[in-house]
Amino acid sequence: MKVAYVIHRYGPDIWGGAEAYCRAFATRLVLLGVDVDVYTTCATDYKTWRDVLPPGVSTDEGVTVRRFRVAEERAADFDEISPIVLSAPRRATRELQEAWMRKQGPLCPELVEALAAAAPCLDLVIFVTYLYGTTYFGLPVATSRALLHPTAHDEPPIHLPIFDEMFRLPRGFCFATDEERDLVERRFGVGERPSAVVGIGFDPPARFDADAARARRDLPDRYAICLGRIDPSKGIEHLVSFFGAYYARHGGVELLVAGEQVMDVPDTPGVRVIGPLDEEDKWDLVAGAEVLVHPSYHESFAMNLLEAWSVGTPALVNGLSTVTVGHCRRSNGGVWYRSYLEFEAALDMLLSDKRIARRLGEQGKAYAETRYRWDDVMRTYLGFLERVSATFR
Repeated sequence: MKVAYVIHRYGPDIWGGAEAYCRAFATRLVLLGVDVDVYTTCATDYKTWRDVLPPGVSTDEGVTVRRFRVAEERAADFDEISPIVLSAPRRATRELQEAWMRKQGPLCPELVEALAAAAPCLDLVIFVTYLYGTTYFGLPVATSRALLHPTAHDEPPIHLPIFDEMFRLPRGFCFATDEERDLVERRFGVGERPSAVVGIGFDPPARFDADAARARRDLPDRYAICLGRIDPSKGIEHLVSFFGAYYARHGGVELLVAGEQVMDVPDTPGVRVIGPLDEEDKWDLVAGAEVLVHPSYHESFAMNLLEAWSVGTPALVNGLSTVTVGHCRRSNGGVWYRSYLEFEAALDMLLSDKRIARRLGEQGKAYAETRYRWDDVMRTYLGFLERVSATFR
């Protein structure tokens, strides 16, 4: 089987849920004997789409990566047009929606041309995330072989009518969670086409050294941790405000905020921004944390949540995210909040009652091990890809 993934940016040093999701599946399919290409841009920053990496063909863990130049960096007025379009997505004109998509980007006509030429020779063309120009402009040239990983969540862009047409193009869908599948079905009515809820796998290291990780970064003995892109869309602003208030009232524990930083974080007592982590530090620090806090409002899977449960760390999540609350309900591995008072009460319980925290962590770990081991996930995923590709022949 010969498969191509299409994604807006790609590589081992690129932070982002969809990007990590794509690379995890691509590299593991290679190990199972699948011939895998990735069509992507030379950009590493989704805020600018500036070409950073060289165009051309390279190899990453057995995956053939084909990079193409971005024709235009993100439009300077994108942040001005977005609120206009997204405040009333169903009322925006077609012309305005198309302008929004072009300004958001990435615009990569060389990628689309190369994909159009290659698609007839591929068994599957798998587009990752619905939102960006690589999918919007790429899907029409590969419809007969196209699968979509929407990585969808209930955010303003998904209600734009231009996506009604786009979601009619794929021949099948892969979803990360039941909640994502249900959202896409409610919004676009895709139930008659092949689909699978696949999730993603986790194989944490056999050993951790949280003490060494703390020493390397001069961290306190007790801390909570938030992992992921440091971005307003990920709920960082309210988390910093909430935790600062908690720290002022209770003290005793700091919050580590780790990830790719795309916003300035206010200098707040008790909150420490430590930036991106390598894999060793990530697992060590998550394993040593009292609790993982996941403040995002919108998620399609929440990989960091499952990583924490994989090592037995309990979770505190935003109660407005149906996906993270769904994980917590199914696993009994975490609690959620919808206000500061609920945040304070839940965090105080997790930090003061070690029996409850330990039990939640154990239940979360059992959930992750039962549902999200890589061997099981890849067996489901490869089986689905084979069944769908067979219908194209």
